[in-house]
Amino acid sequence: MMSARQAAFRAAFRAQIAPAYQGLVHVALIYLIGGAALWYCAQQIHGATWAEWLVMPATVVLANIFEWFLHAQVMHRPRPGLMGIYKRHTLAHHQFFTKEAPFHDTVRDFRIVFFPPYALIAFLAMAAAGAFGEAASHPAAELAYWRLTGGFEPGSVTKLLKNDPAEIAAAATDAAARLRRLIAAFENPARPYLSQPHPGRRPRFAEYAHLARVAEWEGPDDGAGNG
Repeated sequence: MMSARQAAFRAAFRAQIAPAYQGLVHVALIYLIGGAALWYCAQQIHGATWAEWLVMPATVVLANIFEWFLHAQVMHRPRPGLMGIYKRHTLAHHQFFTKEAPFHDTVRDFRIVFFPPYALIAFLAMAAAGAFGEAASHPAAELAYWRLTGGFEPGSVTKLLKNDPAEIAAAATDAAARLRRLIAAFENPARPYLSQPHPGRRPRFAEYAHLARVAEWEGPDDGAGNG
């Protein structure tokens, strides 16, 4: 049976989901990006030996070990510099889903199940910095935004930064630098974690407001507060 606390958290989280959000489109976009990456990698395989093919099952095993390690050491443990992952997973995902109520109700609940597609930008920056090893540390050759509509026009692909390798590399470098500044700022114990940092720039949908449970404690006169 779902607890009152979990029900309140679910209601608060759902209230912050953008009206235009489409859960199935979210999932499809992730699979399209992943599928495109796998297809591209498959095109690079030529004349592989049986020993080289064994890399595939070994990779599956290692990927599952890494997934377990990530959950055990990062997603369920507060680590300096990785608090965003911990908050999204333990403090949000595992309050939305519990052993008493582990199921989603509608596809709009996929918003808290899957990472947002814009995480691709972060992965590009990490890959460029060598976070995934030497094989993935080469400069990105293309950056594109895939928009899926599900309507008469199924979608479109917009190439960003004119596919200019120099501009893409500069964007990745800038994103990494901004990320480091944010990490340094929020690792400062004296810095408060305000759910609404700037009343005049209050976003319509704020993920941190879910974690701070603003909808539960906010009164009728607190709409412009800084929590």
